[in-house]
Amino acid sequence: RDSNAYTNKGNILKDLGHKQEALECYDKAVELNPRDSKAYTSKGNILSDFGNKQEALECYDKAIELDPKNWYAYNGKANALFHLGNKQDALECYDKAIELNPKFPVAYSNKGNVVSDLGNKQEALAYYDKALELESRYSQAYTNKGNILK
Repeated sequence: RDSNAYTNKGNILKDLGHKQEALECYDKAVELNPRDSKAYTSKGNILSDFGNKQEALECYDKAIELDPKNWYAYNGKANALFHLGNKQDALECYDKAIELNPKFPVAYSNKGNVVSDLGNKQEALAYYDKALELESRYSQAYTNKGNILK
């Protein structure tokens, strides 16, 4: 049995809005391969979607432990930390995600959200602009930027 197949199936189910079934696939992937960093990351993402930020953090931490270069797990961890009000640690995780993958626009945009929340709108705009420089069709960065400029 291949844990990647369950992770991929879970990703498709999540995209289709079948989040509970997606979680079951991620659980199965982790069961089949407890060393699958991507499965833990995906499980963290779905748990975060369900509002289980603390449990999501545990998955992200496990994913990072298994693969310290898993930039996507750092981004997910940062999102969960931000929603739990731990903005400074969130910024550090976004920085790590950017360090590991400087071409990932989502991390720049997400970091911009934290910076904006901390009151530094100009710096946040620079992060949104960087995200758009990397991916000119990244609509969330436009939305975030528009929220500051309105």
